[in-house]
Amino acid sequence: MKYKFLYLDLIICAVWMLFIFGMYGGWVSLFAAIVMPSVFYRFVLTFSLSKNEIRSWLPLLIYAPLSAWTILWGHNFCIDQIADFFFYLTHIERNDIIHDVIKNFFLLWLVALPYVYYLFLVIRKIAVRTELTWVELVGAIMWHDNQTKIISGVLMVMLIAFVTGLSMSAVACQIMCFTATPVTYWLICRYNRVVAEKMWVFVIAMVIFWYAQIMAGVWRGSMLLICFVMIAYVMTILYQKIKNGLLFIGGVLYLGVLLPSFSIGYNQYSCIHYARYGFHYLEPFRGILYIADSKGLFGLRDRYGLLVEPEYENIRIGENHTSYWSHQYILQKDGYNRYYDVFNNKFVQESDIVPNLQHQVRNIIEGYFVNHANEYDDIGQIMVTDLGSDKTIANVQISMKGNPVFCYVPDKSIIDDSIMIISDEFYRDDSVKVRSRYKRSVSYVKDVVRDSINSYRIFVRLVTDSLPQSESLIKIADNVATLEELKQ
Repeated sequence: MKYKFLYLDLIICAVWMLFIFGMYGGWVSLFAAIVMPSVFYRFVLTFSLSKNEIRSWLPLLIYAPLSAWTILWGHNFCIDQIADFFFYLTHIERNDIIHDVIKNFFLLWLVALPYVYYLFLVIRKIAVRTELTWVELVGAIMWHDNQTKIISGVLMVMLIAFVTGLSMSAVACQIMCFTATPVTYWLICRYNRVVAEKMWVFVIAMVIFWYAQIMAGVWRGSMLLICFVMIAYVMTILYQKIKNGLLFIGGVLYLGVLLPSFSIGYNQYSCIHYARYGFHYLEPFRGILYIADSKGLFGLRDRYGLLVEPEYENIRIGENHTSYWSHQYILQKDGYNRYYDVFNNKFVQESDIVPNLQHQVRNIIEGYFVNHANEYDDIGQIMVTDLGSDKTIANVQISMKGNPVFCYVPDKSIIDDSIMIISDEFYRDDSVKVRSRYKRSVSYVKDVVRDSINSYRIFVRLVTDSLPQSESLIKIADNVATLEELKQ
């Protein structure tokens, strides 16, 4: 029972440690200089009290002012973040009562528990003077006591894996993924005084885990299952030697799921139907990755789960704002841009474009260019305006680059002649400069009448080497006018 209580305390302290380094790991501040010793001495207390050392009053005395800082500035000691994260992971609506319960539990456990337990040891006359020296009680126990060294080694590997995953360095994450689990298994075996067998199985399992990222669906699921079974197989061999069921279950989950996820910086057991696109992490520090589906369309996910379904043709990093981390992404689809703010997990700067209409208009103009032989840099455009609200509800511009390519940033050098034409009229220009070449442009406008009212205006423009035929523009406009969205 005593050792189970020790492990529980280590787990809670380890969670606190991870939140601390997640917040302060990338920069230096006055609070960081206070917080880090607090974490260190909390572990020193755990190990000294686990030996029933009566002289634990010394680290308790050192920890007293640090624990006072923890109470006064709980936010800076990440106590609030732990409580907030509970709602983020569970997707439960935030509740102040539950938040305060979690916050106060961690505060009492991290600050009050060591003093209460020490008084219990003294009053019950369980506290004794052990072989620990004064130097070890000040903190050297972390690297002098053999049992403590091994446990600290396991925690240090976890911390390094966690910080490596936060760093989003593909090479560092790969190295850590391959090594963290085998090294931790070796330390666990050493702690239990048994020989670490089948180490090569862990290495192969972690290689499979790493390359499962670029797979999707059944392939990803199968590779992760194989990895998990291989870990469970080796842990079964260890269980047969030490007969510790709790260590077996905890070891399989920790070595097979949690530690590898720390190493790569995200949970790849979520969004299992979508492959991670490439081997590069993307900003910001919180962890944003591209994902792709079988059709080659892209979406976004963070460390924990899906943000945006993969339905976009391209994703670009937006502007940098208050820091060098970009928090806005430009998602491009059907010739128009959407802007996604990853800090607030929502789309911003919404346009007036009607997505389904935009997609159908895109198919019409793309179909024309696919079916007609066109020269390099020929341009086609369809724009639909709602005359009632004077809003552009569809606007597609493509350019021939061997194949039709959508222009998400329209060519500003081409004069906008859509306002120069009235319904059923053409506008021609025989000297439109596109890049370094001159082309011939024809524009046409058609108004869609509903209940004797001009409801929509369709603007069509073709910019080609040869003079576009008027009939082609009329046919394109007529095809757009028959779309269901314009019949309402």
